[in-house]
Amino acid sequence: MLTSVVASTLLLVSGQADGVSLIAKHEQALREAKSLTVTFTVQHLPAAPEEVTITFSRPGLVRIETPSILRMTDGNKVWEYDKESNSYTEFDGGLEDAMDWLKSDDVYAWAAFFLKDQFAKVSNVKAGNPRMVLGNRVIPVEFTIDARSSKTCTLYIDQALGVARGSSIKAARSGDSSELIVLAKKISVGTDALSASAFKFVEPAGSKKVEVSARDMGKWYTDLNEALKVAKATNRLVFVDIGTEWCVFCKKMAREVFPTTEFQEQAKYFVFVHLDGDHQEDQVSQFGVTGYPTMVILNKDGKEIHRIVGYLPLGNLLNEMNKARSMGK
Repeated sequence: MLTSVVASTLLLVSGQADGVSLIAKHEQALREAKSLTVTFTVQHLPAAPEEVTITFSRPGLVRIETPSILRMTDGNKVWEYDKESNSYTEFDGGLEDAMDWLKSDDVYAWAAFFLKDQFAKVSNVKAGNPRMVLGNRVIPVEFTIDARSSKTCTLYIDQALGVARGSSIKAARSGDSSELIVLAKKISVGTDALSASAFKFVEPAGSKKVEVSARDMGKWYTDLNEALKVAKATNRLVFVDIGTEWCVFCKKMAREVFPTTEFQEQAKYFVFVHLDGDHQEDQVSQFGVTGYPTMVILNKDGKEIHRIVGYLPLGNLLNEMNKARSMGK
């Protein structure tokens, strides 16, 4: 629930009282729920929507399924299953190890089920006029997610249900913008916790367990914390590529440099990570990026040892990566 200090501060701003109370009601309903199941569509405009299902339960049980990936934890183990390759990874861990899943914009509308103080830094809160969303009457509440961020969010809050039925998140960069639309098709807020057995991964027929030490040669991760775990386990550096969907030179790097055999051979020394500057600001903000593409090289403990800004042809990039390797020894 919004802290009293934050709520009081926001209430002082003219016209924000209704919006703040609606966010507080939404957050309280999620925090008091024992379980939550939502089937929803995620659409990164102008791309087509994808269907996602999340199931959360107390005390720290998570299941997130997209058309290509299944992620889940039963509190003792963390699994990620790649449907296309029919392979999966398994780690010891629980909710804390899966926390980055909950910080994705895709699940922002319902992440307060687990994330405390999710709305503590919101500002410019404004409630709009009621409207219908997928046959449900909602009140849109628009706000800035963080004063340091370019992101704005609109939660579509169903007063009768008490929680949001979706969200719209917009980000602006250098005159360009992106928008993510999330809309719930089905939502169930439960008063009873679900059995932990429902969150235990069952190996699909013919699936292969990929060990951490061998699973990711040439693979691009999209979660920095996961990549750092692999880096520690395999004693490698981390190559973080930060870009956006609208960045021309980011696409040029992805098209002309990263697929080459010479670059892929660097996987012996680096774990590759791609972060989207528009949609993963929670992970990108720590790097103080001022332009795209930005490539940051970290040691296995997450400390930055080298930085490359702007497009580089293959030979120049390999020279910079070799330089970073010497720094990281």
